[in-house]
Amino acid sequence: MSADSAIATQGVSKRYGDMFAVDALDLDVHRGEIYAFLGRNGAGKTTTIRMLLGLIRPSGGHVEVLGRRVRPGASDVFTHVGYLVETATAYPNLTVRENLDIQRRLTGAPRAAVTEAIDLMRLDAHADRQAGALSLGLKQRLSLARALLHRPALLILD
Repeated sequence: MSADSAIATQGVSKRYGDMFAVDALDLDVHRGEIYAFLGRNGAGKTTTIRMLLGLIRPSGGHVEVLGRRVRPGASDVFTHVGYLVETATAYPNLTVRENLDIQRRLTGAPRAAVTEAIDLMRLDAHADRQAGALSLGLKQRLSLARALLHRPALLILD
């Protein structure tokens, strides 16, 4: 692992019973690089991402994100990382703006970040619409706006 690593793993594995979802993964992604996992369903891509974020505990090995050891169950990694899940999520009865304001408060971003995220993702025409009424594409843009709201050092897309 090098000092300029955004993501580094050593021997990371995840086992479910007798099956390895991820087996001894060594990974070193430097800051500024774009890296992608390619593989069919069940290949371990989402499992790897969840271990990188501390959402699940590896069966073996360890993970560092932005030079910090990831502790499963701890939420401190999300201070510096934006994460977009595979399926767009939002509070359906709240507006786009209200969804972003909740995320802003959770991440400690300034109030102006909501307007900036709306502008960046070109959601201004939809800012006062309920998230549940948006098309799938607009829901994805809202999810990406939420992930970028606090200007993370690292963005992970599933």
